[in-house]
Amino acid sequence: MRRAIVAISLCLVLAGCGTTDEKQSGLDVRQLSDGEKQALARSLSQKLSDPGGAQFKWMPVVGAPVAESKWIPTFSTSKGSPPLGYCALVSERGGGFRIFSATIAANSGGQYDHGAIDNVEGSAVSPGAPAATHGPVEDRCRGLGYSDFSLAQ
Repeated sequence: MRRAIVAISLCLVLAGCGTTDEKQSGLDVRQLSDGEKQALARSLSQKLSDPGGAQFKWMPVVGAPVAESKWIPTFSTSKGSPPLGYCALVSERGGGFRIFSATIAANSGGQYDHGAIDNVEGSAVSPGAPAATHGPVEDRCRGLGYSDFSLAQ
């Protein structure tokens, strides 16, 4: 009987040690408005080779403040609105869409209106590509909560 109690207690303790995906819990996720998309397209395009010809496919914003201060570009943000890591898809000069990582920030009204692209993945996104083809930009995006780029609009 004592062994059964110890075994049950051990099972309960070990069940409490399970991992959860805490990075995804409690995050604010929302689509960008048309105005935000236009403002961000103007701002994010500045680092691209052909700013006027860039096309974007937007992902929902995952509202988790940027923790990696070493790659936060220097631009002003409204008080209380820390910059966010953001990922989506961009096409330059009619080429394939590629994943990019950026840092975006909101204005005093809470609308995302400025940011800077940090990196663009080297090759176009191919749906269903094996994990071995994932590059550093896609890995960073996965860490920020952006993994299913089929949601990009």
